Amino acid sequence: MEANRKLGKILRQILILFIFSQTACSIGKKVVTTIPPPDMLLLMKAKEYIDSGDIKRAEELLNKFVLIFPANRNYPYALYLKAEIAFREGRYFKAYQLYLTVKKMKISEKLLRIINHRLLFLQELLKIKKYTFLPIRRIFPRFPS
Repeated sequence: MEANRKLGKILRQILILFIFSQTACSIGKKVVTTIPPPDMLLLMKAKEYIDSGDIKRAEELLNKFVLIFPANRNYPYALYLKAEIAFREGRYFKAYQLYLTVKKMKISEKLLRIINHRLLFLQELLKIKKYTFLPIRRIFPRFPS
């Protein structure tokens, strides 16, 4: 029951975004109103929040997108944006896992190059971090306390 309420609330928010984000363009003398689909609205809003620096709201929208539209063609891009947010916030292991997930999906060559670059960087970073967080006694058992 609680899950139905949350889903209803999310769908209402999407509908509100859908209605109030109409864009108009003129073709000759006629004005044509185009409304982007709700999945694109969520991604566009999330990207706007990322660009403006509101990471928490962007992550909330991306989580909604991932839950509501798992079969969408923009699903890998949403996961990529989630990985970018995790990378910016310093959650490197989560970013690494998300980049690997996106790499296994069907994506563009440009995005694949970016992800490969990030993965190489994170592999080196996590290799170094693995040893920096271990207590000194575990690395050097005879180290005096």
